[in-house]
Amino acid sequence: MTVSQFPENGGERPWTNADTLARLRSCVRKDPVLAALPLEEIDWIVERGSVRQLDAGDAIHSKHAPSDSLYRVLSGAVRISSVSAEGREAIFNYYGRDEWFGQIGLIDGGPRTHDIRACGPCVLLTLARRDVEALLGRRPALYREFALLLCAVIRYSFALVEDHALLSLSARLAKHLVTLVDAYGADHPAGRMIDLHLPQEDLSMLLGSSRQTMNRKLAEWSRLGWIKVQYSQIVVVNREALVQLYE
Repeated sequence: MTVSQFPENGGERPWTNADTLARLRSCVRKDPVLAALPLEEIDWIVERGSVRQLDAGDAIHSKHAPSDSLYRVLSGAVRISSVSAEGREAIFNYYGRDEWFGQIGLIDGGPRTHDIRACGPCVLLTLARRDVEALLGRRPALYREFALLLCAVIRYSFALVEDHALLSLSARLAKHLVTLVDAYGADHPAGRMIDLHLPQEDLSMLLGSSRQTMNRKLAEWSRLGWIKVQYSQIVVVNREALVQLYE
């Protein structure tokens, strides 16, 4: 296993070289995808894995790059996006702590479908493609686990298309905030904070709206007491009020 220095991330205990091996082994043993593996396979993964620190904006891989690795988020979060030839960026989703990504290229062998960058400081477990293929060769039942992860991505993609076609911007924004706080929520005195570095510009790209429109809507909901908007962070105060906008 290769390691680097690790940052503080939110309220989490920082990863350090002294305890990385033990913490990584614990994470892998508890992972739903890998939990059924015998301990010798867990140790094999830990030995061959690379644990990396990334800062906000650091590139993990780019669209059309070879699919040479599989990743698991150990701390922090990453964002999935794509940039047009004119430089316009669209954000599609985020992956947070304990989530895997890179399985599309792992299964079909094709190039990367999107750009992925660190969304604030994060720590990743990286497994080389050759090692994942060797593991799958010994444990083919794992194909089903990674296929289920891919099914979740497909379901999410269909839901995005449906929401864009059928829901108003207010409804889509409310649904995204609820989805994000349910997935990445952290306790906050006022409610639940979306524990992502989430500038309003990024949120507008995520929903295909202008920043000005997004700012007005967030300001309106803040006045109503449904949310609190802080620098690059949103606290959901009244989840039920948001849910009523799209159900």
